Amino acid sequence: MSRIQQFSATLAKWRGRPERPGYRSGLIGAILSAFVGLALLLPNNALLNGSHDIPFWFKKAVAPGDIKIIAMDEASGAGHTPWNRTRHAELLDWLKTEGVRAVIFDVFFRDPNPTNDTKLIDSMQRHGLIVVGSHLQQIQDSAVDLNYELQTPYPAILQAASTNGILEVKGSATETVRRFWPGRADLNAKYTSLTWAAATSLDPELSRIGPHPPRGWLLNYYGPPRTFTVVSYLNATNRPPGFFRNSIVIVGNMLGTGLEGQSDKFRSPYPRSSYYSDVFDGAEIHATMLGNLLRREWVREPNPNLTFIGILLLGSIVGWGLTRCKPVSATILAAVAALLISLVGILAALELRIWLPWLIGAAVQIPVALAWAILADSVRAYGDNQALRRSLSGYLSPNVVAHVLRDPASLHPGGRKQSISILASDLASFSRISERMDATSVMGMLNQYYTQAVCYVHQSEGTVLNLVGDGMFAIWNAPLAQPDHPARAVRAALELQYWAAQFSANIGNAPLRVRIGLNTGEACVGNVGGTDYFNFTAIGREVNLTSRLEGLNKFTGTGILCTRAVAELVGSEFTLRSIGWFRLAGIDQTVEVHEILGDARLESETRQWRTLFAEGIHHFQRASSDPNEFVKAAAAFERTLAIHPGDGPSIFYLASIERFRRTGLPSGWLGEIDVTEK
Repeated sequence: MSRIQQFSATLAKWRGRPERPGYRSGLIGAILSAFVGLALLLPNNALLNGSHDIPFWFKKAVAPGDIKIIAMDEASGAGHTPWNRTRHAELLDWLKTEGVRAVIFDVFFRDPNPTNDTKLIDSMQRHGLIVVGSHLQQIQDSAVDLNYELQTPYPAILQAASTNGILEVKGSATETVRRFWPGRADLNAKYTSLTWAAATSLDPELSRIGPHPPRGWLLNYYGPPRTFTVVSYLNATNRPPGFFRNSIVIVGNMLGTGLEGQSDKFRSPYPRSSYYSDVFDGAEIHATMLGNLLRREWVREPNPNLTFIGILLLGSIVGWGLTRCKPVSATILAAVAALLISLVGILAALELRIWLPWLIGAAVQIPVALAWAILADSVRAYGDNQALRRSLSGYLSPNVVAHVLRDPASLHPGGRKQSISILASDLASFSRISERMDATSVMGMLNQYYTQAVCYVHQSEGTVLNLVGDGMFAIWNAPLAQPDHPARAVRAALELQYWAAQFSANIGNAPLRVRIGLNTGEACVGNVGGTDYFNFTAIGREVNLTSRLEGLNKFTGTGILCTRAVAELVGSEFTLRSIGWFRLAGIDQTVEVHEILGDARLESETRQWRTLFAEGIHHFQRASSDPNEFVKAAAAFERTLAIHPGDGPSIFYLASIERFRRTGLPSGWLGEIDVTEK
């Protein structure tokens, strides 16, 4: 894999962004989302229909109890022989005794039947409110023009009935009835519908409702098919007394075919289930319309101008807003917005009986806006990536990649001062080990070691700035801000120390120990180089001090040393001890140095010997005023070694005491130790 490919793979995980797309992208998103929404306001499309249908899925099925259907079905003999109208007469007489309010015949009495019409006509005249159906016959005047002719029941039936209206409901078995009108809305209400004729006869106040909506009323379904009480004609008169009292009875064909073999079934807006059919019979549609009219329960529509403005505003807001967000945030916001719009649309229909075209926003406008936002983000990221390809020629850590993407100005030479935590590491005795191996083997060993070592730094979100031989240089809190950067650096150091021991055991060579120096302080962090090639690094006294701490380990026999600045910030999370004051090569001031022993769990088990060691340091630093303090210090260090054999700092101080006894104390000595070697 090339360096550019390595960078691209890392970019996919850590990609940041200097700023959101400009106003042009937001404007395009707003226009696109708004235009798509407005284009979908055309009548009778799937989204508008779905906005009407879906709320019914969440509605409890409760039909008006005073509207019942008597079905001329297969069981009652319908469809086999010409219907004996005497049965209608007997049914009407029985319903009159039951006290029904009205009987509506979803039946077309086209031709007279002298044998048994007399009883039917007499019964209709005695009964009261009887509504019968008329038929709207289509007439093809030419190859193009289609006209209609109204066919009423034959005169004797028409005269006996209270009123009549057309039976046909606009739609077919492949359609769902969603709108109704006092007449046929597609024919400018020229012909009165059966339902309107019945409703205005039952409630004259309805005739004064107006103006009627230009496209009719939206149907408010009471439930799936068979929600209304449906009784077979065969056993209608066997119902208990009072079953039909004060009811409005619709008598209709429920065989699936109506006049002249036309379909008399209509697709249901409800999902198909094992219990419910997926189609309504025509009589059920008439019953639903009648219930809507008598109870004033149709679904209302807002003014078309308000709908237009709402769709326009929604598209503009989501198109603009999502483009201003990052892809993950935009996706979450889009999902939340779609859910909220859906809830508002469904609740408006169920609780307020107000239809809103909510599916246009939830299913189209928001996804379109989100798709544009992601596309705009991808285009911009591609442009950023191309710019970086011209500048990045070496391997960079993920943090540096993220920083460059957020701040393209970092590609220019220069830096800024900021507080960082610094790690410098080296492998002890590596030179002697490498002398026993050929160059290829040394390179292979280093690659194995650094594969995991760099990973530990990256896991703590540090940045590896340099790898030189067996040495590594890394920083935290730059380029990414990390308030807990000292603790991150310490954790990485402990992981690195553990990995070096494991690695040494696995390769079977002489034991490898890693020496680590840690420091926290202000340094100049930035790009050294040019716009075509650069090296992201840190420069300053604190960086040099960290390197000296790493080298101090080989004199004190320690693994991880840090400054007091680090110790004060992480002391509660880890186990440390002060090993005294040192004047290091190239560093003007004396420095208090601490050893990091491990995490906080080691505090109790190391407390005894750490206390003895601290006592030794105390006496050692007082030796300038009383040489006998060296004796007390040496005794404390000896006791430390008895409890903690091989303790490097104790051995170091015992050797230093011997040297001072031989050479004497320097003038102005205050307990520090000079280390002139690097």
